[in-house]
Amino acid sequence: MTDPSEGQSLRAKRHSVIASFATTGLILLISLATSVILARSLGPDGRGLLLALTFWPALLAAMFSLSMPEAIAYHVARHVGTPELPRVTGAGLQLVLVIAVIATIIVVAALMVVVPSKYQGYLSVIMLYAAAFVPLNQLEQSVRGLLQGRGAMLSLSAVRLLQPLSYLLILLACLQLGMLDVTTAMGAVICSLAICLVGGAVVARPAIQRLDAQRTKEITGTGWTFHKANILMYLASEIDKAIVLIFLTTVQAGLFAVALAVSAIGTGVVLQSLGLMLMHEMATAKGVDGHRKVFLATMRAAFAVLLLVNGAVAAVSPWAIPLLFGRDFASAVPVAILLLVMGVLKGGRQMVDKALRATRHTKTGMIGEATALTGILVLGPIGAILGGLEGVALGAVVAQAVALIVVLVLTKRRLVFRFVELWPFRARAIQELRSFLSKPPQINP
Repeated sequence: MTDPSEGQSLRAKRHSVIASFATTGLILLISLATSVILARSLGPDGRGLLLALTFWPALLAAMFSLSMPEAIAYHVARHVGTPELPRVTGAGLQLVLVIAVIATIIVVAALMVVVPSKYQGYLSVIMLYAAAFVPLNQLEQSVRGLLQGRGAMLSLSAVRLLQPLSYLLILLACLQLGMLDVTTAMGAVICSLAICLVGGAVVARPAIQRLDAQRTKEITGTGWTFHKANILMYLASEIDKAIVLIFLTTVQAGLFAVALAVSAIGTGVVLQSLGLMLMHEMATAKGVDGHRKVFLATMRAAFAVLLLVNGAVAAVSPWAIPLLFGRDFASAVPVAILLLVMGVLKGGRQMVDKALRATRHTKTGMIGEATALTGILVLGPIGAILGGLEGVALGAVVAQAVALIVVLVLTKRRLVFRFVELWPFRARAIQELRSFLSKPPQINP
């Protein structure tokens, strides 16, 4: 006889899975609509300028976050249902408040050095944007980390949806009022982050207790462990944008922004849905066998989604991009197709990294990110000079392919599996998918 509590647990897991994927799909549709509005309203030059003005604060904010949201998610997941949870939550959020203030000061000062000379005329606007973006972004991400650690996927899905939805609505209001330009689009980002932070805090209702020095030390140590890998990840993920902004024109940067928006669909589904669940499942799995089962099941699903979604988007891009974004963006098509190929490679590699870091193993991910970063740093500028946007994108494809191979080889040694087990379209994998659709598998041993 089936245990009623087991049935309830399976139903809860299924609802969480469905909610996570549905939310991610809706977020991606909203993001695509937002990209269309910005592209049609600002044109290639204005869209490129918006990317240039918001890129540097976002990059530096990530560099100086010390990965507190991820550390909070990890420690909360380990203490769910224990008396220690309020202390962990309180220590994590107080740490974020302190780090957010320090990071804001550092980022605003650093912008004077890192912003390229051709954008120095906009430096005051960038600094003002950064002063609001950095603390709001770190606090909002930390609230999400709290919900992720609790395994509250339905609540997390609602909070995840709030920021892009509010951003879209604010842009539509600006468009209706005839006020939509680069600066109002930047202001819309800040307003949407503030709305999401308030909404997330209401949903999460974090317990703020007296500072616990021991918990603070533990969370800081975990955050730094993650952050050493994240620094490489951030640079490897964003260096192609930096190369475009430094070597190419603002118009080309606008085309690249549209190509990125199109190519992010499949990767977004995987990292924002499967990636969120993967960390929680891996953190609670027991032993190498448990980690291997979770890893293989999730990676097969990840590669299936990446190949199917990115392949379909690549097939329709030649007519869909001019139709949605306007004829001025037609030349973004070949770049988008190359970035879709890169997305399969990069998304798969980052899923491997998420799985391993949930077991507090970051070395393999760091090696993969360093490989990708080195490859793009070498091939990106050469590609930009010789082939423009297509050259940058092709260099990124090659770099991500090499990095994925390196990471899989290292992971195979750690978890002991066969490469063929990762292929998502084998008979066994399809059978697993059918079983999942009828009843979510219990992958935690």
